[in-house]
Amino acid sequence: MGAESTVSRTAIPRQKLGSLIARLRIFTRLWEAHLLAIFREQGLLVTQPKESPDFHIENRLGDEAWVEAVTANPEERYEHFGASPVPHPLTDMSVS
Repeated sequence: MGAESTVSRTAIPRQKLGSLIARLRIFTRLWEAHLLAIFREQGLLVTQPKESPDFHIENRLGDEAWVEAVTANPEERYEHFGASPVPHPLTDMSVS
C-alpha cells in the first residue's frame, strides 16, 4: 500500500494531499540517507546494485546482507492535540 492510498482515506483536503505525499517521500529519502551514513560509519561496504532492495552491505569478513529501508505510517491519523492523557504504565504499579 503506497503513501497515496493511505493518505487518500484520511480527511485531508485534496489541495494539501500532493504536498503531504511529497513530504512523506522526502522523509523516506532522509531515512535512506541516514542508514547509508550509519552503515559507512561502521566500516561496511555499501553498494546499491539494484533498484530494490535499497542496500547491499558487506563487512570485512565477507558477511553480507540486503537492506530495504522502510517507514511505518499509521492507517488512521492520530490527533495528538486532542488526546486524553494516559498514565505511564510503570507509574501505576499497585500490587493487588
